[in-house]
Amino acid sequence: KDHLYMDWLTKRGIDKAFTDVMVCLITFIAATMVQIKSKLLNTAA
Repeated sequence: KDHLYMDWLTKRGIDKAFTDVMVCLITFIAATMVQIKSKLLNTAA
């Protein structure tokens, strides 16, 4: 019973962690692209 609970907890935890990581990555990449774009615009202008 405990083992099954740990299995479920681990799978659930991995799924949630994966989702959290993806959200963080997408946010980070979006922020980086915005910064690069504004830097390029500033340089061009």
